[in-house]
Amino acid sequence: SITVNGKEVSPQKRGYNLVVIDPSSSAIISAKSFNTIDDRVDSRALTDFIAQIPNGMLVAVASQEDAAANLGDRAAMSFRDIGGQVDIRQNASRTHALIGVKGAPPGSALEDSREGASFVSVGRSQDTRTLAAAVSVMVVEKK
Repeated sequence: SITVNGKEVSPQKRGYNLVVIDPSSSAIISAKSFNTIDDRVDSRALTDFIAQIPNGMLVAVASQEDAAANLGDRAAMSFRDIGGQVDIRQNASRTHALIGVKGAPPGSALEDSREGASFVSVGRSQDTRTLAAAVSVMVVEKK
């Protein structure tokens, strides 16, 4: 699930779901799913999709089911282009969630990968779990 301003915006399909958000207006630029479970072609399409996102755009990522099954090297590395650093192929049964900025350095995104549901949040969260950390405001500035 990916929600923006309380509205579900994720395609919620198998594999990886990505939503591109304009940081200045919170408008949804694109929402797309990639079935990296069943199809290696979708792994390549995921890589191409991330490559075409303009620098500075917010990108929310959520995996469903075993998204690592047919995730290729280039696709796994493409998450680094939006600030990610997790490669779920190391633990294929894990889920993966990420909120990053296209063009940001690896390791700068909010990212979670674990058994069961992964969760990251910016702003007021609807999650009722006890969190170790939360972000209430995020400002993205262009340099």
